[in-house]
Amino acid sequence: MALKKLSPYSKNNTDQDRIILFWSNVKKTKSCWIWTGCIDPTGYGKFGFNHKSVRVHRFVWQLVYGPIPKDKQINHHCDNRRCCNPKHLYVGTQKDNVRDQLRRGRRNQRGELNNSVKLNENTVRLIKKHIVRGVKQDIIAEKFNIARTTVSAISTGRSWSWV
Repeated sequence: MALKKLSPYSKNNTDQDRIILFWSNVKKTKSCWIWTGCIDPTGYGKFGFNHKSVRVHRFVWQLVYGPIPKDKQINHHCDNRRCCNPKHLYVGTQKDNVRDQLRRGRRNQRGELNNSVKLNENTVRLIKKHIVRGVKQDIIAEKFNIARTTVSAISTGRSWSWV
């Protein structure tokens, strides 16, 4: 019996065909199973299944373990967004994910701990004094060489709220 040649674009593919196509895009290493197919703009693997685009790690979770509980997400122990090794995945919340990111030092740090920050706490204190005195945000922005939206974020507490 001849093997059927599969195309990801065929409308005649069965679910089983799509699963076979899926696994053909996975490179298994000693630890991570790397998705070699399409990647979304945030770095996660994506795959078309049942006329929907699904994230690869979520797809694998459901293949191996079943439905994802409501109000939960699938997080990675390995911090590799392209990994779909079911042993590296776990059910959690966004709060769990952020906690992991901070613990592993892979989330943007706040304030001066963030390498790309232009301001420091002393400068923010000066900016806040200007805001309290009623100086217009455009003038503060020009004086400190920052965007007016940054002054607004400081003013409303969306950034540097701990200062």
